[in-house]
This record gives sequence, structure tokens and C-alpha cells, in this order.
Amino acid sequence: MQPNAIEPEPTYPFRSRGAALVAGYLLWVSLFFVVEGAGRKHCHVPSRTWVETPADAHERHLRGFRYDKSEECLGATAWYAYPMGLMFLVSLLAPFVIVGLFAKRILHAGLRFPIAGIKAAAVLYGLAFCLALALSMGPYEAAQWFYDRYGVGGAALDE
Repeated sequence: MQPNAIEPEPTYPFRSRGAALVAGYLLWVSLFFVVEGAGRKHCHVPSRTWVETPADAHERHLRGFRYDKSEECLGATAWYAYPMGLMFLVSLLAPFVIVGLFAKRILHAGLRFPIAGIKAAAVLYGLAFCLALALSMGPYEAAQWFYDRYGVGGAALDE
């Protein structure tokens, strides 16, 4: 069917499946950062660098106690704890789904190796699983590391 002026071709937001996967992954990463940042802002969680900065051991202990109490607040806040728990569970299940979706491609790629095709396929399955696990769990750890290192941008309460 030829496009004409009356009926133009439909436009799609993504030109390829790869672009849609990248956009979905970036949305996944930003969801972790938004929920983690909002929860830390709500519970006034200080950064770990702020906790470890003072030279005095007593002050460091007091700041550590404050950090622990604010972490308990995160666990008690339902709008933070449930989504983060659900995203963690999805992150653990995602590698199984990804390897299952690409199982045929991985098998065919492994069988094309000239040396021990079925062993190569098993190694490729393991590598695909580890890569998928790193990509799905990475944002969870990255968001926590980022906010532990840099905080959420607000000044500390006692400063």
C-alpha cells in the first residue's frame, strides 16, 4: 500500500525494538532513583560521607545512630518499602525471563561455535543470565550508592 497525502504512514515512537528496550531500561533505572531519592528525602537520610566526616568518635557515633534511625524510617514507610521490595523481586526474576525469551537465539549462537557446541551454549546461557542479573540489579545498588555518597541535596538537619 502506497502512502498518500490523505492517509500518511503511521508514526511510531520507536524505530526499532532495541530503542524500545533501551528506553524501557532507562525508565527502570530512573524509577529506582526516583523512589530511593524520594524516600531518603522524606525520612531525612543523611549521606554516608556526612556520617563519616567528623574526627570525633562520639560525633561519628551520634551521626551513625541518626543514619540508622532514618534507615528504619525507610523500612516503616509503606510507599517506599513496598515499591522497593517489588522492584527488587522483579530484578531477581528478570534474568530468568530474559534468558527464557532469548533462549532460542542463545542456543543457536552456542551451536555455531566450532568447539563443543552444547558446552558453548551452556556457557552463553550462563553469561546471558549474569549480564541480565547485573543489568537488573545494578540500578538498585547504584541508587543506594549514589545517595549514600552524595545525599539528596538537602542540608543536614543540625547544620
